[in-house]
Amino acid sequence: MAALMVMKSHVNSGVSHVAIEMLKTIEPRLLELLDRADMNIGMRLYLNLMFDLPHIRDDVPANSTLVKRLAHAYLRYLDAKALAEDHYAIDFPRDTNPNRPLRIGFISKHFRRHSVGWLSVDVIEELVKLTPHVFLYVTGDMNRDHLTERFDAAAERFVHPEKTLSTADYLKEIAQDKLDVLVDMDSVTVMPHLEILHRHPAPLCLTWLGFDAPYLNPKHYYFGDRYTHPEGVDEHYIEQVVRLPDSFAATKGLPIDTTKDRETIRKSMRIAPNQVAYLCVATGNKFCPEMVSAQVEILKRVPDSLLLYKGRVGDLDAIKQEYQVECTKQGVRINRIHVLPRTATEEEHRLIYQFADVLIDSYPYSGATHVVEALWFDMPVVAKVADQSFGRQAYSLIKAAGSDMGITFDWPSYIDCAVKFGLDANERQKMRSQLERGKRPESLAPLWNPAKFARDFHALCEQLLPLQES
Repeated sequence: MAALMVMKSHVNSGVSHVAIEMLKTIEPRLLELLDRADMNIGMRLYLNLMFDLPHIRDDVPANSTLVKRLAHAYLRYLDAKALAEDHYAIDFPRDTNPNRPLRIGFISKHFRRHSVGWLSVDVIEELVKLTPHVFLYVTGDMNRDHLTERFDAAAERFVHPEKTLSTADYLKEIAQDKLDVLVDMDSVTVMPHLEILHRHPAPLCLTWLGFDAPYLNPKHYYFGDRYTHPEGVDEHYIEQVVRLPDSFAATKGLPIDTTKDRETIRKSMRIAPNQVAYLCVATGNKFCPEMVSAQVEILKRVPDSLLLYKGRVGDLDAIKQEYQVECTKQGVRINRIHVLPRTATEEEHRLIYQFADVLIDSYPYSGATHVVEALWFDMPVVAKVADQSFGRQAYSLIKAAGSDMGITFDWPSYIDCAVKFGLDANERQKMRSQLERGKRPESLAPLWNPAKFARDFHALCEQLLPLQES
């Protein structure tokens, strides 16, 4: 466990090359340990590795093999806890009227200003137009904000306890509402969800949006799309993969501070009018050596260009050092890379999309909210498509925004595409025009159409529910 904590520290800091080497050493020992680990060790291994692994390695078969072993060990813990806390004594009644609207519950601790909140609030508001029976359960400490008020107003019942409940008490709250469908929006990022799902409190249980599937129950579903989860990946999952027709997310748009204009901001940042400013928005755990090397090469090939790096989480000094080493290696001045300070609010953070020119996305874990933000502000995006779902989110979002540009499948193409955007203003304008067209009412792209997303989501639930009831 000590070695895992050291590896986690390096991942979160942004020193991923150390974590990558550590995983190679630790993994054989982990697989051996899982055969004889007690349930508490199994729980801790699952808790730590499920989140970190996709940040370290883009290898679907290898990651799946390890994750399935971790999940098998963790299930022993879930079984024991369910018995000890008498979860099986809780019944989940159903309304048997076949003609009534669906009763859909969502569990999350992020019904607020958070990536999950921003990318689900519009969908849930549209969903209540299809069924009035939408129930929201807050599953952890959560401060209310203006997004919370919108969730609360949309729900038939908004369960927000003063303090975090036990799993049994959450199950009792859910039982009151006679759900047909339970949607987990946080997966392994909020561990109590896994204890709730383990009891199977609704005929149809699924995970969506906040993370990939938890690998725990073959009767449950994961909602992705054909870009994040292409045909052929199903065998690597425990849950059944269901593909939404367009993308895994939708929103009506994102608020921004409109009191500052691009020219003023760029002048304050000492960015000349003719300079191309690339942007990378990646937390420390989305940082990898190949990405750093590629980004510095892009600067080398686009004269006088800049890279603006912004990360909410990570050791900024360590990240600066990674860039410093690569700049020295490639002969690029380090002063062409600006590490931006963290900001207090999302609106303040989103100002970066007004003064930068091109977003160059992270790998092996691509952006979701950050890519949506860039696309909303018509910023060209360059993404390297990974094998794993976590590194395919930008691919899905770009397509759903109405563009076919900026999507690459290897590092040379990633570099070439970013260089082309940097050298050719017409190429940047071409992608901006595609994105602008996608927001027009007469040609509205799926990413900006949560009403359609809600209809598709609801229709899939209606299709899948009878399969679970039979």
